Amino acid sequence: MPWMVISLIKPEAALRGALLRYFVEIPVHTFAGKIDRRHADVLLEKVRGTRGKAAIITAKNNDSGFDIELINNNNCFVIDYDGLMLISAKRQHIKKSVISDIGKNSL
Repeated sequence: MPWMVISLIKPEAALRGALLRYFVEIPVHTFAGKIDRRHADVLLEKVRGTRGKAAIITAKNNDSGFDIELINNNNCFVIDYDGLMLISAKRQHIKKSVISDIGKNSL
């Protein structure tokens, strides 16, 4: 029975109800617990099919002892750096505001 932690952003009510059958909800929309492989596979498919964002952390036999999977998160991705799990965020280009350009010209 592996340990799992599932964190959801804006989950559907049916998915939240399904997770509450097998997990404990620690803070809001974060579920943790032990579950057998058969039920875990069914629940993971439901989480992967959700429209909201999700992060799944599962116990794994590697250097860090766990694995991270991000779902529907276009800004972040997981990098395995010599056994260390890192989360990298894409840089967002910030447009200069019109007010700051006007302020530069007036000086």
